[in-house]
Amino acid sequence: MASLLNQRQDIFPDSLRNIAAEKVGGVNSAGMKALQELGLFSDNVADRHGNALDTLAPYLAKILAFNENERDLVVLNHDIGVRLQSGSSERHRISIVAYGEPNGFSAMARTVGYTCAVVSNMVLQGEIQKAGVLRPVTKEIYRPALKRLADLGIHATKIVTQL
Repeated sequence: MASLLNQRQDIFPDSLRNIAAEKVGGVNSAGMKALQELGLFSDNVADRHGNALDTLAPYLAKILAFNENERDLVVLNHDIGVRLQSGSSERHRISIVAYGEPNGFSAMARTVGYTCAVVSNMVLQGEIQKAGVLRPVTKEIYRPALKRLADLGIHATKIVTQL
């Protein structure tokens, strides 16, 4: 933790906690609670791998690994404000909620992997003709992609609210 905060390795533990607390919103903040729950102030020594990030990543991968029968959750909300020609306004909320499969694919793997596979297939089949990095904001891209994702169990819901 000391190296992540650019401090000497022999810093007093309480001083290190105070410096970290300043960075994350205070001693009683959610950020400080998270750092403590991750064991970043414990006496456990992480294996060093070059720089701080290369040391922290395998440590977190080990302590944050799923236990048997645990699963993840992905929640995606897009809130889009719309002003109609009539002058009235609406909020369009598009949401996806996906749960991982215990002892199977995570929700993150499914939502990211399936989306990549669906759109890659659309390119290979010639359904997407444009070249380069494209944002999925055109109906010709997002409608068939969302339909195919729904067929794979990734469902989007849309709620329109008058403002």
